[in-house]
Amino acid sequence: MQEMIRSYDNVKPRAKGLWKTILENHGIRSEYLANKHGPCPGCGGKDRFRFDDLEGDGTWICSQGGSGEVAGDGFRLLEHAGIAPNPTASLQMVSEYLDMQGNKHDPFEIPPFLRRDKAMPKDSSAPRKIQYTYRDVSGAARLIVTRVDLPNGQKKFEQVLPNGQKPKDDPSFKYLPYALDQWHDKPGCIHIVEGEKCADALLELSLNATTNACGGGAWQSELNSWFKDRDVIVLPDNDEIGERHCRKVADELMNVAASIRVCRLSNLPPKGDVVDWLAGANSLKDLKIELDSAELLGDGLGWRLDNLLDQDIELPEPPHRNVPVGVTILAGAPKAGKSKFCEWIASEVSLAAPVLYMAIEYSLPMAQQRFRWMSEKHGNIRIHLQGEVPRMGEGGEEWLDRQLKALGPRLVVVDTIAHFKRLAAKDGYEGEIEAINAMKTIFDRYQTSALLVHHTRKTSAHDDPNNPFERILGSTALTAVPDNIIVLESDGGRSILHTRGRLITQQKDIFELHGNEFAICQNAGAELAGIADVQSKILDYLGTDGPATQTQIALELGLQKSNVSRYVKRLAAIGRVQGGGRNKPVELVGDHTMI
Repeated sequence: MQEMIRSYDNVKPRAKGLWKTILENHGIRSEYLANKHGPCPGCGGKDRFRFDDLEGDGTWICSQGGSGEVAGDGFRLLEHAGIAPNPTASLQMVSEYLDMQGNKHDPFEIPPFLRRDKAMPKDSSAPRKIQYTYRDVSGAARLIVTRVDLPNGQKKFEQVLPNGQKPKDDPSFKYLPYALDQWHDKPGCIHIVEGEKCADALLELSLNATTNACGGGAWQSELNSWFKDRDVIVLPDNDEIGERHCRKVADELMNVAASIRVCRLSNLPPKGDVVDWLAGANSLKDLKIELDSAELLGDGLGWRLDNLLDQDIELPEPPHRNVPVGVTILAGAPKAGKSKFCEWIASEVSLAAPVLYMAIEYSLPMAQQRFRWMSEKHGNIRIHLQGEVPRMGEGGEEWLDRQLKALGPRLVVVDTIAHFKRLAAKDGYEGEIEAINAMKTIFDRYQTSALLVHHTRKTSAHDDPNNPFERILGSTALTAVPDNIIVLESDGGRSILHTRGRLITQQKDIFELHGNEFAICQNAGAELAGIADVQSKILDYLGTDGPATQTQIALELGLQKSNVSRYVKRLAAIGRVQGGGRNKPVELVGDHTMI
């Protein structure tokens, strides 16, 4: 009897007219399926989604809050709602549900690369069994592994020897690599995968392929000798078990195989394997391109210093002259101008590159007022508003990954971080570290710089006046994880920007707001304006006219010479000027000439 296989063409007709029931049984509430505008089960919002079920195919449409319409049938809705991670999973979920209801499809020929030694068709009331035979170099059967797919969706594996004994009951039994008789005497690389299904797929493509019994991470040491002086490529599944299995195989074969490389397939869905990848319209030619780019796998013991320093790494450019590259916390007091500053930064970056702006504290009317000053030349900015962005831990990871993949932004603004970071599963420092790391990991994966807007607390008598960074609100974890920290202070109509980071020295810049744009103050005395105005004027004078004696300064600025002497000493004490004794000219320290 031929094995069954699911396809869109044979499952879709069976699902026609049943989509409301199917979707409700997979967790989409009935109020989303009422053929009227309302919140979206995938991305939230208001009045953006409608399920119209045209011709009984589960059709729907979502405006995504103005960022572009998406639409599809019931299969696609399971993905959009975050229930199915990919089209293959969606198809499987619907087919299995219909099977349980007795709505079965007709059998047809299974593609060659998925054939088994022996298989039984799936039945809703009986397990499905698939057998794989491990053979020695002569082709004689040495082990039979049976995969049992249970009706509840779980699976188990059974092992038996040809004589009916279990392997553990035969002290002479030794495990062998799968399909050993098909590749042991053939030249070329051996491809190690996780599971017999994947090995069969590659064997059908005329590639040397194998796996081990007992599943991921269970590689037996007695298999190693079969790979002596052979070139090996490991193709891990895209999950934690797959990576552990890859490391286990590499450790076992490190001093046995001639070389060990790892091929992590491009665009492999989460928990996917090479069969999923091939089923996604990838060809043998595509696979060979991936295999040719497989990377040599190290010993897992860390970088050698000489190898680390020899790496040719191109550091990304900062997204803006006032924003360092990487993930940056931008903190300031309420109404200090944090959002205004971010809007200006975004407007400038958008002139040359895409910007993702998560204005998740703004309603639509507020956003219109805030961004109205921008024009068509800022069309690279994509904005998401209040209620449109799921929190991390509640779908935010998938949402952010999709945005970064689709837009490729040069900069992401999160205003504010408190409304986006996941609620910490643990209290205190450790919980905050995990919450911030979850965001940073995604930004780092796409090499995207981000501004995460946050608040500072009220000043205290115990604060260090020279360390504004200690006033950032909350746990110190908020400043431990990001690459950079910026504190924005408002002072007499000016904005003072304190910046420090892992790869930049601490600096202080002073800005003035002109309309909706910030301009840096270039005059020598800008830093002291509003704090020590007379000293600021002296610095400005020296920056404009160059070195001058104390007498000249007094005459030019209308000051008493004795006071000028006192001010010059104060400026010299903080390293801003030098000279001034015995009629020697006072001059600026460093390049503070006014531009």
